[in-house]
Amino acid sequence: MEKKEIDESIIVRFLSGTTTAEEAEKLIKYLEEDENNRLNYFVAKRIWLESINKSENKELADNSWERLKLRMEESGNEVSPARDKNIKFSWRKLAVAASISILVATSAFLGFQNYRTSQFEAREHQIIAPLGSRSNVVLPDGSTVWLNSGSKLTYGYNFGKRAREVSLVGEAFFDIKYRNNTSFIVNTSDLKIRVLGTKFNVKSYPEENMIETTLINGKVEVIPITNDKSTAPLILTPNQKLIYTKKDGSTKLDPAKNLKEPAGREDLQEIKTRNIQIVNVTHPQEESSWKDGRLVIKSEPLGTLAQKLERYYNVHISFQNDSIKKFKYSGTLNEVTIEEVLRALEKTSPIRFEINKNHVTLRISKNEKL
Repeated sequence: MEKKEIDESIIVRFLSGTTTAEEAEKLIKYLEEDENNRLNYFVAKRIWLESINKSENKELADNSWERLKLRMEESGNEVSPARDKNIKFSWRKLAVAASISILVATSAFLGFQNYRTSQFEAREHQIIAPLGSRSNVVLPDGSTVWLNSGSKLTYGYNFGKRAREVSLVGEAFFDIKYRNNTSFIVNTSDLKIRVLGTKFNVKSYPEENMIETTLINGKVEVIPITNDKSTAPLILTPNQKLIYTKKDGSTKLDPAKNLKEPAGREDLQEIKTRNIQIVNVTHPQEESSWKDGRLVIKSEPLGTLAQKLERYYNVHISFQNDSIKKFKYSGTLNEVTIEEVLRALEKTSPIRFEINKNHVTLRISKNEKL
């Protein structure tokens, strides 16, 4: 079997930390192939380190390969007969030196293996649901995740080996499989959500000021991400929704009677300080109806409804008059087109629309005055 050769510049780039993942993988395969390859790498590394250590100016490191090649070529020259007469070999010393070289080269090879493992584990899976579409994925632990339009789920290649942890941008519905008391963690921009086995919905779009978590069944711990390590997790029970305000304390906490478990004044004040609101939800399944192709709208201002429509239909909506953003709507959109939605708006309010490709303009009807 013919031995593979490798571009020597890849070795230098690896030693200087500038290889691509593909180049590093190629070098690892080269080292695995033959012991002499590993010895060659060890010699190259030693010369490289010498050239760097002798250089006062780090900018000269870019030229180290030329010095390296020259010194390697010189070390490979045959000894002249005249010099050969003056050289006395100690085979015992040579064997010891060779064994040391092999040991060091093997250590370097194991270092490469550790590098490959760490590089592999640092890689991530990304599941993306583009605007205007939805997707779902079954994770390695058997849990199922549905992603709403304009959302991204990220998890490591070592997911499930030591931990079950994902990061979410956007909205997702989670159906988590219970697994040997191993927590499942969802990271958002401001909240960490920890569960064992349960069903819940999380909405955390970067352009929106609210993060919402709605629990269908099971139990959820929600931990605000702050510098205060003493922050205690908040516990959600089924049919509860937690609303977190990102920027300020403008969220108004509902009266205690709206909480699943009425809290005292101190508890209410603590929640309010954290910009967190916990409310009962009569039909929690409606929070995740989007995964079944339905949008449930309940007394929602057109300004925020437009954001949902933009993601759901992959369109851009602009307003000629900001006052119409205050119009509120209720209803259910079930597998309808954006044109059908806009026509429904026209029939129920003094609004007219224009569509140009994927751009929608909303304006007040000429016959109406605000």
